Amino acid sequence: MSKIVVNRQKLVDKLRQIEPALGGTDLVEQFGFFQFLGSYITAMDGIMFIRTDYGEELGLDCSLPGKPLLDLLARLTEDTVTLEKRNRVVKGEKRLSMRVLTDKVEGEFALFDPGELADLPEVTAENCVVVADTGFLDGLSFARLCVSKDKSSVYSGINLQFDRIFATDRVRLARYIMEKPLFDKDSNISAVVPLKFATALCGLRSMIYGVRLISESLIGACLDDGTVIVSALLPYVYDDVSYVFDGGYEFVTVDFGEKISDMLDRHLTFAKNQKLNDKELLVELKSKEHETVCHFTTSIPELGNLSESLLLDVKLTETFSFRVNPVFLKHIVTQCTSFQYCPVQQVILFSTGNLSYLVKPK
Repeated sequence: MSKIVVNRQKLVDKLRQIEPALGGTDLVEQFGFFQFLGSYITAMDGIMFIRTDYGEELGLDCSLPGKPLLDLLARLTEDTVTLEKRNRVVKGEKRLSMRVLTDKVEGEFALFDPGELADLPEVTAENCVVVADTGFLDGLSFARLCVSKDKSSVYSGINLQFDRIFATDRVRLARYIMEKPLFDKDSNISAVVPLKFATALCGLRSMIYGVRLISESLIGACLDDGTVIVSALLPYVYDDVSYVFDGGYEFVTVDFGEKISDMLDRHLTFAKNQKLNDKELLVELKSKEHETVCHFTTSIPELGNLSESLLLDVKLTETFSFRVNPVFLKHIVTQCTSFQYCPVQQVILFSTGNLSYLVKPK
């Protein structure tokens, strides 16, 4: 059977680029596999495809379980590994498998037919909008923390317009104004991208070269090494939420002070094992004579609670609370430690640079 020696770290780096497109479903096994055909390696989950070119023929032409293979390769320390196809006997039947070999380690994975190499739309440096200096990736990194967790909701995606990015879960609303537009203003484009696509781009942001709106149903991105990402757009019509930011609010400024940064670091450490979009910080403000006490609480059912308080030098007329992703808030307070509260319309506004973030207090 065939055998090939490969640079382990190069293969790991390539697999990590396409890993975000792996699916987690048992219903369609292929969605959890890496497809090797010629020099191309592809991952797909039925919504998003990522394909990279290894740069030389691997000769594997098969599909392999994605996460188990990558986990093993990433934990090895050798410079090279041997990949060897062989027959194995399972319940009296001969089946192909792939062995991953070093001098001390042997791993073996079920091998499957790779199928055909799917035709992907052309996404290249020539037909993409270059994202450098647009603020696009910064906007995505903020917006992905505000999407609805209800996957059936229109708000489970991120809305891209001419030069604006919106995300909301009906309680929180984020708007990011890009430095340069992605689309022609006269096109009236309003695309809703899946959270998974945004997360993939943010994870690969140092390598993202450009993005391309391929059609009314597809969006793509290319990396600086030619790796291609293609995702379906969500088939939703996103409501016009821009007017919410022009509500004529009369605000009171509330400053957390310099201690907020260290406090957030403690809460982020406490919640480090939570998924990014599951992290949540409860902020409660209570008036106390000429000061306001601000309580911060992170609750993790399987772990416990972390609570602490800050005294704020501001007098509020009422008690209120809100919830915010601590990663989001940490980004904000590196630039501005204050927020604005409108008691009449019951709205809280965080604003810094290109980002505006509204939240409805409880």
